[in-house]
Amino acid sequence: MKKVILFLTALSVVATVGSALAVNANFFGQGSVYCNANYAIGTNFRNNQSNLMTTNTNYFRSYAINNAAAAYGNEMSFITSKGLATITTAAIRNIAPLSAKSGGNVINDRGATIIARCICWSTSAYPTTSNFKTSDSTGVGVFTSTLTPLASQSTYNVITYANNYGTAYGNEISFTASTANTVTDIDGNVYPYVVIGNQTWMASNLRTSHFNNGDPITNGLSGFDWWKNSPIGGGTIPAYTFPNGDSSTNTAYGKLYNTNALIDSRNACPTGWHVSTFNDWDTLLVNLGMSQSDIDNGNPGNIGAKLLEGGSSGLNLQKAGELDIQNIYGINSRRYNNFQLWGLYLTPTFRFGSYYYLIFNGPFGPDGTYIALTNNNAGAVRCVKD
Repeated sequence: MKKVILFLTALSVVATVGSALAVNANFFGQGSVYCNANYAIGTNFRNNQSNLMTTNTNYFRSYAINNAAAAYGNEMSFITSKGLATITTAAIRNIAPLSAKSGGNVINDRGATIIARCICWSTSAYPTTSNFKTSDSTGVGVFTSTLTPLASQSTYNVITYANNYGTAYGNEISFTASTANTVTDIDGNVYPYVVIGNQTWMASNLRTSHFNNGDPITNGLSGFDWWKNSPIGGGTIPAYTFPNGDSSTNTAYGKLYNTNALIDSRNACPTGWHVSTFNDWDTLLVNLGMSQSDIDNGNPGNIGAKLLEGGSSGLNLQKAGELDIQNIYGINSRRYNNFQLWGLYLTPTFRFGSYYYLIFNGPFGPDGTYIALTNNNAGAVRCVKD
């Protein structure tokens, strides 16, 4: 029996999708795999080819060479599937009381659109999307995330993820959270706090689902009930929802509450704390350098950036947006607005027939503080120590 030397053009990638291999063409140099052995007639052989382009049509065929010429087998083709993204995790920075900055870089989407890219963290190794996670953005490229809340002096593992054809994870890194003063609510949520002047403020948004006596706050309302249970609609039911209507935002952004939850005597803030009033905010803004005349006259001032996430005040106001509860001709047009754009904070302070709320990073830009009146919005809440 005469032996022949066999070569396999395994999974040869054609440069132009849709172009087949030329008959009897010599493709030793294009995607070829040399089997590096002498095979007898009737011997089965196989090999693999990697680094293929996703979603392309690939043509392949086997060939054998003896001392006379090369002979080719039948041509076959397949389309490579979309692949998981390639993503890396950025170093930890800006470690503050109960928060830190990280992020990542989606280097390649592997032919499938990135519909989510975020950070996961946990005190256990190899955190996944079932642990704490941020809700950031889409697409390829660099992004930044804020990890909050963190427990004081706890060691965390951090990893990026990107979701396209499936969920891809980046490299894991770890760090230790800084020491912070904290307060805990009835649900066991832990909040950092900062002292500004003679005030002590929570440094993250309220997340409780119960009043201090243990009574539950209603988890959302349906349809027109949001309007009916606003003060202007005559309702009295305290309720909350989640920023952007997404419960996964609760950890990083807290909850959005209607005014009834703020004015309820059962108190949504931890014992010894209260929902921040307009007078509380007035004092805070003056302590941070805003003039009293600007506040009184509705001018935006120039200190808003101090209060936002990463600002020098340490208050870290979060841009959780709002639930806008409109009533146009008796029809409820409920909308989630300005998530990750504006920070909107409601107060229980009633004046001129409505309740005060404050907007940061809103109509006047990142430095502006906008003071408005509402009876029908759900917004974020900060608590102040009594």
